[in-house]
Amino acid sequence: MTGSANSENASTVLVTAEVDPSRSSVSGSVLSETSAIAVDPNATNSISQSTIVSATAMTAAAEAASATATSTGTASPPPDKPGVPAGAVAGAAVGCLIAGLLFGFLGAFFLLRRRGKKQHSRSRHHEAPETVVINEKSSPTSAVSEVSGTKLDHFLLDFTPDKEIAQELRGLGDLIQLHVDNNYHLQPVQVSPSTLTQALLSLGLAPESANGVASLCIEPRTRALGLRHVISTVALASVDVNAKSPLSLLPAPIAAFLQSIPQLDGQSGGQPENTSLALSKWRALSAYLLHPERGERTPLVPTEATSLAQIQGLAAALNTAIGHFIDPAQRAGQMENLQAVLLDVAKFGYVLLSQPTDWGFVYEANHGREFVLVLRPGLQKLSHRDGRPYSSPPLVVAPDEAQLA
Repeated sequence: MTGSANSENASTVLVTAEVDPSRSSVSGSVLSETSAIAVDPNATNSISQSTIVSATAMTAAAEAASATATSTGTASPPPDKPGVPAGAVAGAAVGCLIAGLLFGFLGAFFLLRRRGKKQHSRSRHHEAPETVVINEKSSPTSAVSEVSGTKLDHFLLDFTPDKEIAQELRGLGDLIQLHVDNNYHLQPVQVSPSTLTQALLSLGLAPESANGVASLCIEPRTRALGLRHVISTVALASVDVNAKSPLSLLPAPIAAFLQSIPQLDGQSGGQPENTSLALSKWRALSAYLLHPERGERTPLVPTEATSLAQIQGLAAALNTAIGHFIDPAQRAGQMENLQAVLLDVAKFGYVLLSQPTDWGFVYEANHGREFVLVLRPGLQKLSHRDGRPYSSPPLVVAPDEAQLA
């Protein structure tokens, strides 16, 4: 191949020299370069780019001179322009193709690897929560506590210190006493003990104590004590989850559900701790879900729109019994003042409803003394914050009592 290229170059130079002898200097220069190529066949591969460009330029000039000087005669075929060998071009193309495939393979590998990591991380997020294994021999209380798993106290309504709750309850007792002192007279009345007893039973007083309380209210000397007992017992029972009062001041959905729970006997009711624990969880979750601003974790607060009808209904029911002792000049003010007292009772009941612990009122004296009247119920804590009941509930507020004899 090198020999043919050299011969072609030589013929090109010879034609140029025959056409224009006057340009012998140019042809001589080209001839000398071409002769150098012919002497060393292996030098073709080492020709520099500048020598090839120079030879090409000289050849083009010779061709132009030959075209103008010779109008007759047959022109020699144009020489082939020197260029990059076809083998080198093919090799470069194959190399580029291989490099492109290599880079494409590497890019696809890293892309698929990254996408696989993302899908793996997402699948971990969507995995089922950790399975809790419950020992079948464990107690129902511990089983439910383990199943709950999630720390509910992290997002449920926050607790109120026992000291504040005790102060609120004592304040309600003082408020009821002030209401009785300012709105009821101590004059004789015409109501019979049986009629008053029936009215007290309708309010939820215990049958064994209703007759005696009626007698206390009819007697002017003990009337104030009897009225305080009636108002405080009925009002606080209306916010007691365990009392299930039909005259409830709790949120309407809570009150309705409590009324719908069937009263089961000892044989079919199962273990009492199961019911207590279930009721405790339901109460705490219901208070949380009913809260309009759950993120604040503050106790529920009754509003006039939600509690006014309940308060008016309870006040009217109370007046069927205590209305016999209202001072005629204070009748209008008595109803207004009684509703204000019941609103404060409702606020206190909402606070107890929002607590993570269960609370219960103490309506009777436990020390066994006779002729003792509870003027304002006491309060005891029934469970821990996780719902587990106390074996011996601590008494936080003792009942306010009066010795009658």
